Amino acid sequence: MPAAPHPATLIAIAALVIASSGGAFAAGSLINGASIKNGSIPGTKLEPHTLSGLQINVARLGTVPLPATRPRRQSLSGLYAVEGTGHVNLSAVSFLIPLASAPTAHFIAPGAAAPSQCPGSVAHPKATPGNLCVFAFDLSGGTTPQVFDPLVAGSQANRLGFGIALYQPTADVGTYVYSSGTWSVTAP
Repeated sequence: MPAAPHPATLIAIAALVIASSGGAFAAGSLINGASIKNGSIPGTKLEPHTLSGLQINVARLGTVPLPATRPRRQSLSGLYAVEGTGHVNLSAVSFLIPLASAPTAHFIAPGAAAPSQCPGSVAHPKATPGNLCVFAFDLSGGTTPQVFDPLVAGSQANRLGFGIALYQPTADVGTYVYSSGTWSVTAP
């Protein structure tokens, strides 16, 4: 008389039968577009990067309003460059979103120590709240740099942006001068 099958063998056979019939059941009841109600699948159930412009009606997305001013303690960084041959050589930068008030400006020449309000560097510009920090990567000799407000004479910066001026002595007018670098501003 043959020996009774081992219990593990019985469990394996039962699992095989269930798996085989489950697959047949699933194949007979595939989900298709007709069986899905519009709006019934949440975005969290979609695989990332699976939708494209073919599936999204861009015209229905609308616009995202920008805030009237940069939110408190949020920073914005960028690049600047100024060059020329005149007595005064100017360049201006506009903030993408205005600040609530004008920041205090700081210009850090190459190799100079940054003030505590400017904990960053030319490679990683940073500014503490209420400050604009301009980090020069290069600055031609004989020039005096100044951060200024393009709208109000005598001010250092504006809530909308700032300018950079390179002054050179009258005797040197006609000599090419330049400066470039990075900047960061943080809303108060």
